[in-house]
Amino acid sequence: MNDRIVRMAQEQAGRMLRSVKWRADLVAGVLAMWPADPDRRTPAEWDAVRAAIPGGEHLPSGVIRSRTRQITAYARRHGRLPVDVFELEPSPGTARMLLLAACDGQQATLERADDGHRALLRLQLPTRPDPASYADWTWVACPITLPPTVPANAVLHLPTLRPTGGRVRADLAFTHAVPRLRRTGHTVALGVDWG
Repeated sequence: MNDRIVRMAQEQAGRMLRSVKWRADLVAGVLAMWPADPDRRTPAEWDAVRAAIPGGEHLPSGVIRSRTRQITAYARRHGRLPVDVFELEPSPGTARMLLLAACDGQQATLERADDGHRALLRLQLPTRPDPASYADWTWVACPITLPPTVPANAVLHLPTLRPTGGRVRADLAFTHAVPRLRRTGHTVALGVDWG
């Protein structure tokens, strides 16, 4: 297996494991500080549950409430609280995607066309389902039309590729400079949504 492909798989696995770790810590904290009334925590119970979750002081209350509702639904179905997130949720699935950000120039390159509205992604793909050597890989050129929201002077980064409905979508990140703001001379506006 090409070591760059292994790196992409490891990056995707790492993202999944970080997500599972975060959810496991969140559920463990909510279970450890289970409130007397799951529908209405007291201020002391809110402080306790936030202290039990790593980074809980910065966590939106809605996240804790939704996990509490999920655990309450589980308890109603099974007559007891779950032991942990692995009992509460099914095994996570992985999206079909290729994380090119984990690659280097020997696996993928991205260059902007002269007109600023297109880019050319070049990447190495296998020519057979079981590549055994470097000869089983070939360079493929993929033209990408950039949306108008991408500034002409933006630096493009390698995308994440996702097959969807017979096509391949490129989730493209970019970086661009933002002009430095002045401290004075701004127009102040107020926006109100009455909806």
